Amino acid sequence: MLNNEKDFSDQYREKVKKFKPWGILIFVDFVLIIVGLPFAYFVLSLNSTGILIYLVLCAILLLVCVPFLITTLKCPNCGKFMGRDIGKYCPLCGVKIRK
Repeated sequence: MLNNEKDFSDQYREKVKKFKPWGILIFVDFVLIIVGLPFAYFVLSLNSTGILIYLVLCAILLLVCVPFLITTLKCPNCGKFMGRDIGKYCPLCGVKIRK
């Protein structure tokens, strides 16, 4: 069986299942930045130090989640980062990662 005929879709699906909570956390972090920052500035009237602390906490939360995103988007066969536009096959080695 050639490498590009192997089916790694089950392994990749398990990786994606494990990432879902982290993906939701990344989404919430972006919402906190986009919606929460203007709210903190205009409604709560935080000064520049408060805004800076808020941004640093959001950045730390994002930096904690990014490694999980990178490991999820690695091919189960070749182990290389596939990028964010993932199709049915790995763009690097050609194995099937989705049904």
